[in-house]
Amino acid sequence: PFCVITNSSGTISNTYDGDKGEGTFSGTIIGAEGSTAQDYAKEFGYKFTVAGAPATTTAVVTTAPVTTTAAVTTSAKVLPSDSYIADGIAYYIFADHAELVSWMDGIGETVSIPQKVEKVPVTVILDGAFANCKDIKTVEVPASVSTIGESAFMNCDNLVSVKITGPVKCIANGTFWGCKSLVEGPELPSTVRRCLMMFADCTAMKKGPARIPGSARDCSDMFRGCESLENAPEISEGLIECSNMFNGCRALKAVPDIPAT
Repeated sequence: PFCVITNSSGTISNTYDGDKGEGTFSGTIIGAEGSTAQDYAKEFGYKFTVAGAPATTTAVVTTAPVTTTAAVTTSAKVLPSDSYIADGIAYYIFADHAELVSWMDGIGETVSIPQKVEKVPVTVILDGAFANCKDIKTVEVPASVSTIGESAFMNCDNLVSVKITGPVKCIANGTFWGCKSLVEGPELPSTVRRCLMMFADCTAMKKGPARIPGSARDCSDMFRGCESLENAPEISEGLIECSNMFNGCRALKAVPDIPAT
């Protein structure tokens, strides 16, 4: 979801630490044969799997509980054979955690992401995992999740309610971009660091989160194009970048105080 590559090992991370500028990584890098990613993995001792190749030994390969091929595909992608499917959601299962890959046809209106699948915690919602899903109306993100990938819920046209219960550290660009039925933004955890384009073009949104936490560093374009937004959040000290944060918010009653940082 958010990767940094430098000349030292251990700098690819799904839970990137903005203060330290690095993180740790114990999973598997997946990429093309002969790619820079493969060279990097070889040089620094990371596990590497060629895209499309069979799953590595760290993954749990499970037969999906379905009876037809149509039931294991989405309109956006064909899922790899090593994904695990439960309650209309597909996951990658690793030795110590699970990553949510994609929604499935017939997922239903209410989605409560489990804290665990196959006895390991769900820690990551991958890029575009629920993008363009027209079925879901409510979503609850559990406390186990630390990373929400880029455009994870983009263009979920009927999404009206979101609850984030845990200490999410990394919320990538455009998480709820274009969710045109979302009227109120979810409360943000005190650990979140990036809110770039989080609610861009959520045209029905009237009220944002009550507060931008002090952990947030970049909120550029956060409410860009939210033409119905009336109430902006309180912004805590610590924010560094907020360019175009309220661009196109024509109904905004007042611009909040911007901290000196």
